[in-house]
Amino acid sequence: MTTVVRADARRADLRGLVWFYVLATAVTWACYVPVVLAQNGTIHLDLDIQGLLGLTAILAPTFTACLLAALRGGRREPRWYLLALGVPFAVPLTAVALDALLSGTAPAAWLIAPTAQTLATFWIAAIGEDLGWRGYALARALDRWGPATACTIHGVLWGLWHLPMFFRPGTAQADQEFWLFTLQVIGATMIFARLFTATGGSVFAMMLMHAAANLAFNTVPVFATEGGNPVRTTLVSVLYLAAGLVAIATMPRRTWPRRTARRTARAAADRAAA
Repeated sequence: MTTVVRADARRADLRGLVWFYVLATAVTWACYVPVVLAQNGTIHLDLDIQGLLGLTAILAPTFTACLLAALRGGRREPRWYLLALGVPFAVPLTAVALDALLSGTAPAAWLIAPTAQTLATFWIAAIGEDLGWRGYALARALDRWGPATACTIHGVLWGLWHLPMFFRPGTAQADQEFWLFTLQVIGATMIFARLFTATGGSVFAMMLMHAAANLAFNTVPVFATEGGNPVRTTLVSVLYLAAGLVAIATMPRRTWPRRTARRTARAAADRAAA
């Protein structure tokens, strides 16, 4: 039986390697071909698009590895990946709707077209941050503490990591108070934690959510730079925290760290002894 399992694992590893080589190469080539043609004068392509394609080509192996790891190592439940894409848009759109309800004024726009810079950068932060903040740090924090404690500590520290962005005009952070942003990222971390446990630790799923959130914040008019206002900014933070608390409340207790389980068992034993 063990031999059969090992043989199946080796075949799965080989299939994964083949898919990686094929997909990574195909995506990279697909990005570089139009860039080469443009530089040779065969076709016309804006420099911004060339830069975006070149960056995507370089990062294609990372994208491919994350995707294949998610498909093999994580739980294949499409609903969680749909939630990862949907929640980041649902939260700011709800903030716009509540602002319209409270003010009695219909929003000038629910969505705005993304700029070329947005399309070129909204997914970069997910790659740069999530392998570390989620794949490494959050995973270990959840293993060390209970979900609520881990997400609060992790969220505050993640917020502090963003502090320099508050001094850069034009960023989403510069359009809000630090304490509101901290509440927002604590709530987002709780959603990340729920997503992490539901997908079997898929960092790719969290990258999807992070990238979707960045795109949403640049296309839903919540912050001043996108035509929003302080009320919407406040509502986004409150809504993210509320959504995070719901996410933590619905997290199965079997996913809590073993230390928490041992404390719960000891407490139950003490109550029974008393």
